[in-house]
Amino acid sequence: MRLFSRPKKNGAWLAIVPQRDGLATASVAAPAGGAAAEAERQPMVMLAHFFPGRLDVDTLERAGKELHSGDYRCATVLGGGDYQLLSAEAPNVPREELRTAMRWRLKDLLDFPVDDATIDALEIPVDASAAARPQQSVFAVAARNSVVKARQNLFADAKVRLGAIDIPEMAQRNVSGMLERDGRGVAMLSFGEDGGLLTVSWRSELYLSRRIDVTLAQLLEPDHERKHQAFDKITLELQRSLDHFERQFSFISVAKLVLAPTAATGLEEYLSSNLYTRVETLDLATVFDLTRVPELKDAALQQRFFVALGAALRDVQAGAAGTRAPQQINLFSEQFEQQIQRLTARTMAIGSGVLALGLAAAGIHENMQVADLQSEAKAGAARLDGVQKRLAGVTADYPARQKDPRLDGELAEANAQLDALHRVSDTIRRGDLGNTRGYAEYFRALARQRVEGLWLTGVSIGGAGQDIGVRGRALDPALVPGFLGRLRNEQVMQGTPVGTLQIGEAAALKVAGKDGKDASMPAPYVEFSLASAPQGKPGAQP
Repeated sequence: MRLFSRPKKNGAWLAIVPQRDGLATASVAAPAGGAAAEAERQPMVMLAHFFPGRLDVDTLERAGKELHSGDYRCATVLGGGDYQLLSAEAPNVPREELRTAMRWRLKDLLDFPVDDATIDALEIPVDASAAARPQQSVFAVAARNSVVKARQNLFADAKVRLGAIDIPEMAQRNVSGMLERDGRGVAMLSFGEDGGLLTVSWRSELYLSRRIDVTLAQLLEPDHERKHQAFDKITLELQRSLDHFERQFSFISVAKLVLAPTAATGLEEYLSSNLYTRVETLDLATVFDLTRVPELKDAALQQRFFVALGAALRDVQAGAAGTRAPQQINLFSEQFEQQIQRLTARTMAIGSGVLALGLAAAGIHENMQVADLQSEAKAGAARLDGVQKRLAGVTADYPARQKDPRLDGELAEANAQLDALHRVSDTIRRGDLGNTRGYAEYFRALARQRVEGLWLTGVSIGGAGQDIGVRGRALDPALVPGFLGRLRNEQVMQGTPVGTLQIGEAAALKVAGKDGKDASMPAPYVEFSLASAPQGKPGAQP
């Protein structure tokens, strides 16, 4: 896709985002006509173009030339593994000194020396209506100097002038800020090559960021069971994160969870049935004017350009909000900027003269060194001749020792014993001798999955822990699927094949009647059983 024409010199941002198979680039223009127009109209996507290839100078230079990068302010975005985003208590310093002060606060939080870090920070706004002013917190972003320097050098070598180094959380915040309505916050969940990213924004500011270890490839997995395992993991992480957010920021009401475009099917319906928050999937056509790039109506292309479009909103989104500009992150460092020395005719003439004098002096010095080296070479040859003669004498006095056949036999026997131990170790590791770790961890996993109104009546674990049977009772049949779903998330249970699941009415209970005779009444519970393999094999019983 390539729909753009060469713009005139302007202040718009051109976002250049590296991906696994190339570069995604995008630029967005704010609606014309002032704040009133911005409230009614959508930002226009001026270009969205993908350049396939590796992240190298050639690919970036080609993109810069074709897009006329000199007409824009250029920004790039780091990958999820290139930086750390940390929440910390804000130091009591003026806002302009926040970045410097955070370096001392992060000294014990980073997994690399703070002196090797490039740092930026933004405040997390507090509840202005609180009776007592709460403690101010900040998000701090830290990247290794080597990462920042390499990215800046790459752009400099490609002759693309870089103005900002951003992170995906801020790009996603820029998009979610356009979805806020009625003074309520918005949670947004996106997926890419680095995994899932959950953010919560309010008043166009970032309040929460969480990484989820599920990639876009797992969402597009054709195998139904593996895809639903990923859905379960996402649901659990969302429940924990949103509950934590509600406790920490009780003054913010989250209106909905918005799923960024992915072209994956089934996730919206699955989350809607398991979360109390309203869930919807974003179509970029509802927030952007795609007139110049109609191809972006495709969900797969929207996913590819999602981060690039968010990064291109760096200043546009601030105008749309109608309030003060949201805070931004910029890890670009002037100290790593490559300096280009411009030579004039005078400086070139002076330089040529200095070079000529230097070459003459170097020639004289070299001739002197050659004479010294020749003298040293002769002395070295004489020393070498003496060493060779002494070596010949030592060789004659101390002939080579003969091999001892007994040592060969002992070595062969030791190797045979080592091979036998390796075979025993392989047998134990494969589980041919059964479960060598015991069954305690299985019962701990069952104990952790406590559900009110549901209890177990029997458990069987056989073989190497692959033949598992669970029997129990529940006051409500709807409790059973949720219990079994959480049980499968336990690490010790993962990889166990599912056999049969049965849920049915329990046998009637016998009670004493008014006349003293036995009578029957329906049981107030249902019985269920789950087996990973046919029952009857020997194993650990409860």
